[in-house]
Amino acid sequence: MSDRLTTTALAELAGISHRKARRAFARALEGKPWRGARLAVELLQGRGGKQGLSYLVRSDSLPRELKQRLKDAALVGRRAVADA
Repeated sequence: MSDRLTTTALAELAGISHRKARRAFARALEGKPWRGARLAVELLQGRGGKQGLSYLVRSDSLPRELKQRLKDAALVGRRAVADA
């Protein structure tokens, strides 16, 4: 599980605001944990964000609960495709 999530994806997954997700990513870059986990965050130069900067977090660094939600969502998506 080495996919990367944007701040928007994390916000949806965790049920938090986009602003809180960005804050969690920024704090993770300072080495601070979020919900007990040390997020592996990358700051990328590109489109979007302040001065074209955007955050991505490795999904394998998420707290257990969110890893499970992500896994469950992937399984639901596969079932929906299989049922179609």
